[in-house]
Amino acid sequence: MEWFEKSKLFLAGIWSMTEDKVTDFAQDMVKQGKITAEEAKKYIADFTEKSKDKVADLQDLANDKIQDSVKKMGFVQKDEITKLEKKIKILENKLKKLEKDS
Repeated sequence: MEWFEKSKLFLAGIWSMTEDKVTDFAQDMVKQGKITAEEAKKYIADFTEKSKDKVADLQDLANDKIQDSVKKMGFVQKDEITKLEKKIKILENKLKKLEKDS
């Protein structure tokens, strides 16, 4: 899943660059007297919060798509293998008990 990790880093980089641009824009608006410093802080905080939510949504969507693709390709996930191993162990123990009892 190296691609997925790189995608997360890419999205985080875009978000960081965008946040810097919004901050610069807000500061320019304050300098021009179009908004107050308090309004700028509020706008930046709102943008930051909404952006984090959107990035998280995009990461979740990408993860879901990757999971779907993996399943469609027929790959088995580690947790599924672990469940099967536990079931096999239980069946082996039951078989040993039956052999011992007979």
